[in-house]
Amino acid sequence: MTVEGTWDLSIATPIGKMEVVVELRRSEGVLAGTAHGAGEEVPLNDVVHDGDRLTWTQAITKPMRLDLAFDLTVDGDALRGNLQGWQAAGLEGHRPAPGHPGEPGVTELFLSLHVLAALLAVGPVTVAASMFPATLRRVLAEPDDDAALTTLRTLHRICRVYAGIGVAVPLFGFATASSLGVLGDAWLITSILLTAAAAGLLALLILPAQDRALAAMGGSSDSTPPPLSPARLAGFTGIFNLLWATVTVLMIIGPGSTTGV
Repeated sequence: MTVEGTWDLSIATPIGKMEVVVELRRSEGVLAGTAHGAGEEVPLNDVVHDGDRLTWTQAITKPMRLDLAFDLTVDGDALRGNLQGWQAAGLEGHRPAPGHPGEPGVTELFLSLHVLAALLAVGPVTVAASMFPATLRRVLAEPDDDAALTTLRTLHRICRVYAGIGVAVPLFGFATASSLGVLGDAWLITSILLTAAAAGLLALLILPAQDRALAAMGGSSDSTPPPLSPARLAGFTGIFNLLWATVTVLMIIGPGSTTGV
C-alpha cells in the first residue's frame, strides 16, 4: 500500500479544529513531504512507512512553536492515530478521491468563481446604491432634469438586476468553504451572518426605498410609507457597504489563517 499523494487531516486541539493538508512523495526511494495549514508550509522529517504504520515529525510556529510527532495507522484511504507534542484530542484524515472538492485545482476553481461573482455582482450594486442618494438629491433640486431622472432609474435597475445575480456569491462561497474544510470556522460563520444582514438591508430597506423615491418622482401620491430622505437612504447604503467591506476583509484574512493562502 502506497501512501504517496495528498492527505487531508483534521486535528482536534484545545484551541479548536485544525485542517491540514499533507503531501507525501518519494524521491530516490526516500519518503518525504510537506504540511500546509495554520498559515504556513513546513517540511516533514523522518517520514517512515512500515506496513500500515506511518510516522513523521515536524516543527510548527503557528499558532505557537511546537515540535510534533505523528504516529498514524493507514487503512486504505484513511488515517487515524496520535499526535505527540500537543494536547490533541484526536486526529483523522483521508486521501481525497479524484475530483474530490478538497483537491487544489477544484478549490481554486470555486475560489475564482466566488471572487468573480463578487466583483461582477456585488461591486456594481455597491457603486450604484452609493450613487443613488446623490442623484436623488439632484432630481429633487431640479425636477425638470430629465437626464438626472434617467440616471436615477438606471441606478435602481442596476441594483435590482445585479442583486439577483449576487445570489451566486454565497453559493460559490459555500462551495469554496467546503473545499477548504472551514465551514465550522468562526470567521466564516461571522461572514455568513454579515452577508445575510447586508442582503436583508438591501432587499427590505434600500431597494423598496428606491422604489418609493422613483414612484414619487413619477407623480404617484399613494406611496406608503413616504419616500426616505436622500440622507437616510445614504445612511442605510453606507451600512450596507460597510457590511460588505467587513465580509471582504474576513474572506481575505480568514482563509489565510487556516490554509496559508
